[in-house]
Amino acid sequence: MSNPVTKEVEPVSHYSIVQVCTVSAVEKSFVVELVQHGVVDPEGNNKEPDQWCFTQTQASLCKRAANLYYDLQVNIPGIGLALQLLDELEQLRAKVKLLEHPLK
Repeated sequence: MSNPVTKEVEPVSHYSIVQVCTVSAVEKSFVVELVQHGVVDPEGNNKEPDQWCFTQTQASLCKRAANLYYDLQVNIPGIGLALQLLDELEQLRAKVKLLEHPLK
């Protein structure tokens, strides 16, 4: 499968599920699955997706998840694990960078 073309929107502090779907170029059901598997945890009524509110970070996670799903055909549980490991890798790289360049 190929990755659908993603659309850019103006940066805002919070996104609705419709905005997340637009930015990530995915169906609402995909975002609902991400929430059900704990990949993202939006604010709002957990039972009503239309009332969910996503932060910029969560919207970015949805977009990254869509890329993993469409480009690499990773399943939803695997996406959660991959994103967690990528986050840990970024944190470790930041720590190494600090250690390599101590404050002067």
